[in-house]
Amino acid sequence: MGHPQVVYRVSEKLGFSFSETTTLEIKVFMPQTPLSVITKCVVLVRTQCERLYTYGVDLCYQLDGGLRSPLTKALRDTRDKLIDSIKLRALEDKWIPMNLHSKQQISRCLQEYSALGLPLDSYVTGDTWIQISASTLAFTKTFFTLLHDCFKLQTSDLIHTIDDTLYTVFEAQIKYIENALRNEPNEEQKCFLLKNAEFLLVKVLERVQEVYKEYIGYESKSLKKLQVEYSALTKGIVPSSRSTKTKYSSEFL
Repeated sequence: MGHPQVVYRVSEKLGFSFSETTTLEIKVFMPQTPLSVITKCVVLVRTQCERLYTYGVDLCYQLDGGLRSPLTKALRDTRDKLIDSIKLRALEDKWIPMNLHSKQQISRCLQEYSALGLPLDSYVTGDTWIQISASTLAFTKTFFTLLHDCFKLQTSDLIHTIDDTLYTVFEAQIKYIENALRNEPNEEQKCFLLKNAEFLLVKVLERVQEVYKEYIGYESKSLKKLQVEYSALTKGIVPSSRSTKTKYSSEFL
């Protein structure tokens, strides 16, 4: 395919004049579209733009500029949906260790989280139990999916929105645990809740920072701030209340 034909077809298909909503935005950026699907589409289009760049045609700047607003909205929508799911889970969660029921299933689970850079061997008891709740592990996997999607989408214009998304979603999960601790009279249950909080604030956030640095070149200041703000939980201390509230704080109080 010759150079002029490539430029014509890509420009026509993606609407690079950006005088109106692009074809990509119309078909992909809809409220029901998962962020992972949006990410795959954006990565595909960016790859095509990078191929055009080798011919001396630079459309990357136009593409990123045209997608800035819809991607910002998609990230915020995803943030809100994830926080809603955390809020719903708070109504029905049972704080008990996760039972995988078979050695095969626990082996598969350990491999899955090891692939994320999170070895869980030290949390295994007996043949099939992991001393972390199913909801905490599910959140961890969901958060890493969000993390990698964010980094595939990231540009200098989107990094602030990405940081806000990661911080707010993670904080919502920690607040959920913190609130459960305030209302839990059983000391054994409190110890289990604190173990979940420590897992997230230490193990998970340390790994998140490693991945963040791999992609961005430095650690996230906002996630470091979150780790410091909730560090009391890692020492077994549950604040009776918090003087500062984020947009979502009141949902768990």
